[in-house]
Amino acid sequence: MRGDTTYYRRIQVLLELSGARSPRSAEDFIQGIVRRSPPNFVFHRWDADKEEVTPQCSESAIRKAFDMAVQLGLLDRGSAALTTQGAEAADPGQFDSVLRRRIRSHLQQAGCAIESVEDAARRMLQSRKIQLPTADELYVAVCSPNAVNLSQSEFCTLVRLLAACGGIRICRRHLYLPMHPKRE
Repeated sequence: MRGDTTYYRRIQVLLELSGARSPRSAEDFIQGIVRRSPPNFVFHRWDADKEEVTPQCSESAIRKAFDMAVQLGLLDRGSAALTTQGAEAADPGQFDSVLRRRIRSHLQQAGCAIESVEDAARRMLQSRKIQLPTADELYVAVCSPNAVNLSQSEFCTLVRLLAACGGIRICRRHLYLPMHPKRE
């Protein structure tokens, strides 16, 4: 069975695995995941010499998801233990709401309020020359003119995560739309 390889699901898996162990070090945690090879971090590569597909766990994918969970304040960088927010997010019923709060907080701290992202998406759709609000276009509209402390790839990942947990609406072709006028 193939695993869901989105950041959304990978962060859930990291929280589950972190909650099921006693804190040691982040490196031990990551190497333990590599040894377990959960399907969310496994890629299937064609081996031309053997003429077969071989599954391979991606340590790089694990590290990227771990870094995102640390940035969002869900895991401790040193011990890979759940933070207070991480323990709350480890509850499947609370995961989406905690993730929404943490992403909004992270964006705010970086100088990019979610309201400005929603306003930019709205402006793009209402202008004479309609511009589709993709994550890349939103980054250019919101982050480039302001001194935002986020790379374009990090911003795009956060917007995708926010859409996955219901914090912003997404439609075909990864267009990001304001969720609704009511703010959380």
